[in-house]
Amino acid sequence: MWTNSIRAILTCVLLSGASIAQANLVANGSFEDGAWMNTSGGWMQLNPGDSSMTGWTVVDQYIAWGDDPPGFPAVDGDRLLDMSGFAADSPNSKVQQVLSTDIGQDYLFSVQMTQSGLSNIKIDGALLTLDPVGGGGAWTIYQAVFTAMSDATLLSIENASPGNVIVFVDDVSVTAVVPVPAAAWLLGTGLLGLIGVARRKA
Repeated sequence: MWTNSIRAILTCVLLSGASIAQANLVANGSFEDGAWMNTSGGWMQLNPGDSSMTGWTVVDQYIAWGDDPPGFPAVDGDRLLDMSGFAADSPNSKVQQVLSTDIGQDYLFSVQMTQSGLSNIKIDGALLTLDPVGGGGAWTIYQAVFTAMSDATLLSIENASPGNVIVFVDDVSVTAVVPVPAAAWLLGTGLLGLIGVARRKA
């Protein structure tokens, strides 16, 4: 009986993984909140300087903000961004927001984008190298780890596919990477030893 209890505790330790889940620092990462209105076919045009979309500011060129548009389902909620605007004619569009971060802290950036085009992700002007880590259907999850250099970090999502390429973006998050304390792994090792001893005595 006590061996089963130890095994249960050990499972909890091991399933904790290399990091502990943290809150998303990105405000309105799935673009669900804000003063949306239908400009055309389930899309709203957001011009440079527009802050109708809670937490975000549009820069340089306009973008299209969709609310369950026909044929273009969002991956998280009902809304998504089309960085290429209407008819893919907004090649230099970007959205930005400032994140409250801790200097020297590592953060995991994650976003879902369509496979038909990509956006550049920049942190304080520096381009992140994104790795595909999964997804489903037309959507791919891309992630990267960065280290905050200030307590106010500028996140920019920029259209990197000018011309006739549709670039959909959804489900943006930035979370702190917090290593599991070494003591947790030592506890796991010790519990493994106890299970082994119990089996030999049995």
